[in-house]
Amino acid sequence: MDTVAIKAYLNSKKNPQLSYKTIHIGGSNGKGSTGYFLSQMLVHLGFKVGYYYSPYTMERFDNIFIQNRSIQNILDKYLFYQSEMLGAGLTEFEQDTALAFLMFSEEKVDYAVIEVGLGGIHDATNVIHPEIGIITSTSLEHDEIIGPTIHDIATHQAGIIKKGMKVLLSPSIDKHIQSVFLNRIEEVTATYIKHNSIRLKHTFPSYQTNNLTLAYRALNLIKDTPSFPIHLLKMMPFRFERVRQNVIFDGAHNDEGIKALINTLKAQQIKPIVYMSVLNTKKYERMIQRMIEYTGNVYVTSFDHQQSIQMRDIANIKHAFWIEMREIIDRIKTEKYDTILITGSLYFLRTLKRLLEF
Repeated sequence: MDTVAIKAYLNSKKNPQLSYKTIHIGGSNGKGSTGYFLSQMLVHLGFKVGYYYSPYTMERFDNIFIQNRSIQNILDKYLFYQSEMLGAGLTEFEQDTALAFLMFSEEKVDYAVIEVGLGGIHDATNVIHPEIGIITSTSLEHDEIIGPTIHDIATHQAGIIKKGMKVLLSPSIDKHIQSVFLNRIEEVTATYIKHNSIRLKHTFPSYQTNNLTLAYRALNLIKDTPSFPIHLLKMMPFRFERVRQNVIFDGAHNDEGIKALINTLKAQQIKPIVYMSVLNTKKYERMIQRMIEYTGNVYVTSFDHQQSIQMRDIANIKHAFWIEMREIIDRIKTEKYDTILITGSLYFLRTLKRLLEF
């Protein structure tokens, strides 16, 4: 995993990613929501804004936004770049990232909000020179690739910090891990923006407070904004999303995400029927067990992904019951009263939502 191929390709295109201002957002959890909030805020203030996150939600390229709208309606005129990218040996993620950079340049955005795909230092997005960098959280996520320790993960995340940029760190990051970022800031002569307590009134789930606050702090580094109409903001898809009155989709795809989700359920006094599936590279036993401790039991399934957990993986987890995908669909279609929670891998949520045709 490195940036050699995408750097070479973008260089052949005169580095479109350097033709507009950027904000780079990394972290284990919350980076997508932080970027989604920030891009909406910037549009509201009159800027032309691009936003890129990963993975895509339902269809490839629906994760590239300009002015809070997916670029699907203008995609056709840019797809010719794909054959070039394939010839240049770019992976699918590198292709999508490069396409976003090219589109933002040709559509002449003022700012692009860019979410890191994985880690930071070797990520395909790490070819920009941002004005602002944000680290939303650090936990044992993708530790099989960028770990194994949380210190290793923080080191990878800190790789997006570059000379001259302003850096916001989430106050949720442990002090001993913050030192990894502070050392990097000093090393490259970036500027650390100390945390200042801001209380924003909102009706989003409690775990969004940190993401919303980071977005608002970043906004104020761009333009002094004493107040903002928070009620105009929308949450990102698959973040405690009610696709029907009694059906919630939440992409809590790691242990930290599950803890935050349970806190939200407690705050709203919801004890749902839970259908869950995650990748076997995650701490899935602990994730399932946490949910069982709150709800009493969990129904687990698999989905079309080579790393999806299987029935054998939950054999020793009490009160975790295996269920086939088709039965989940039948139950969702017939259950009208009890709250249903679909959670785990974003790939699982995408698969199920397609099958349900919500």
